[in-house]
Amino acid sequence: MAYLQLANIKKEYNISRTETQSVLRDISAGFKQGELVALLGESGSGKSTLINILGGLDTNYTGSIILNGEFLKDFTERQMDDYRKKRVGMIFQSYNLISNMSVLDNVKIAMKMSGIDEKIQTDRAIKLLKVVKMEHAAGKMPNQLSGGQKQRVAIARALANNPEIILADEPTGALDKESAELVMLILKKIAESGKLVIVITHSQKVADSCSRIVSIADGIIAQDVKVSSVKSKTLRRRPVRAGSISTKNTMALAWNNLWRSRQRSILVSIAMAIGIAAVISYSPYLRASPTM
Repeated sequence: MAYLQLANIKKEYNISRTETQSVLRDISAGFKQGELVALLGESGSGKSTLINILGGLDTNYTGSIILNGEFLKDFTERQMDDYRKKRVGMIFQSYNLISNMSVLDNVKIAMKMSGIDEKIQTDRAIKLLKVVKMEHAAGKMPNQLSGGQKQRVAIARALANNPEIILADEPTGALDKESAELVMLILKKIAESGKLVIVITHSQKVADSCSRIVSIADGIIAQDVKVSSVKSKTLRRRPVRAGSISTKNTMALAWNNLWRSRQRSILVSIAMAIGIAAVISYSPYLRASPTM
């Protein structure tokens, strides 16, 4: 039985009051744990839309997504939030690292948002950085890293809450050949650990390194081919005990952000003060000026 099942998924966008654009048309497929699946297709084929739906970022669709026997459409908002935080990890082409946080803090942020104990956050983040061979850069800032290094940090962050599914949107699109191969090797090892890994790509070479290729064209599945097998372990999920981010952690994040970007914050404050002063000083002249 498929761990993740898509049944008759359809998605339309409103172009005008009377006209719609169909992006996904009756997508049905099943995915198992331990698979490394490539969603292969050209730009505009519907790949990214499908990933957003699978990641719980877009809930405005018709059809059903069934996760281990549970219908996502039956989830409450709190359950969907739990799904996004703990059951799915997302990797993006543009990395989406927080520029004013260290590598270690970028990996910890997902756990921090889930209210996990600080020591557990640090220990797990360091272990994950070792998995992606980036432990030496724990104290560095994102702007000190190459593109391939940033993507490896992003992979570590996606694994932080021990999700069952990893969704990667063009993870090698901005990387050189060597970095791309290393990222795909890491994703393969993640699949071998028993997780379901789905990779969006327009590269046939990247798709060929996966165990299965699902080709999408014009919003439908044009082909579904098994390329090879992944020697995966049976995944025994140990859910991360997570709650909501505490007020203390919220205030700490806000203060750290202000402190790390203090120079910019000071300049913005000065500029605002000058602008307000200029308006106040100029307004009496506006009131005093004769009308035509």
